[in-house]
Amino acid sequence: TVPQYITLTKASKMFALSHKTLRRLFDDGTISGYRTEGGHRRISLKSMQQFVERDDAFVLDVLHRMGLR
Repeated sequence: TVPQYITLTKASKMFALSHKTLRRLFDDGTISGYRTEGGHRRISLKSMQQFVERDDAFVLDVLHRMGLR
């Protein structure tokens, strides 16, 4: 079964983003999740997938407008 929430380390490896970037995205509300009692972040996998899809769509749009795709 696929987990609903993943650790910062797992998200970093899966989506090729640094821990610092993921912490910033979490803290500013761009991606959602929760903090454990110990203060560790757990990232919503669905939120990460939506973020990546939005980001991919933006990049593809820019490349298209530049005539590169």
